[in-house]
Amino acid sequence: MKGKVTVVDFGAPWCAGCGDMVKIMADMQKEYGDKASFVTIDIDQYPGIEDKYLIEQMPTQIFYDAEGEMIWQHTGTVSPEVLRERVEILRAGPQKK
Repeated sequence: MKGKVTVVDFGAPWCAGCGDMVKIMADMQKEYGDKASFVTIDIDQYPGIEDKYLIEQMPTQIFYDAEGEMIWQHTGTVSPEVLRERVEILRAGPQKK
């Protein structure tokens, strides 16, 4: 979502760690409200999406800055603390030198 930091989590119901990520993502959305977006995508509902976004394992999270540019990609379950840290870095924007 252009205009705010967005984290997209790719998973599927049959994926071992994906259920944990669905809960973490929902909790993070409640915490951040309209300050950031946390989106969960079930790849089974969108055939071919894993190829488009180069998802090789699940869960995988892609972090986008407020301009909609992909900044990081993480594979595996990620803790709320790490999500918060990365979202806050992106919300702060580029550091001027």
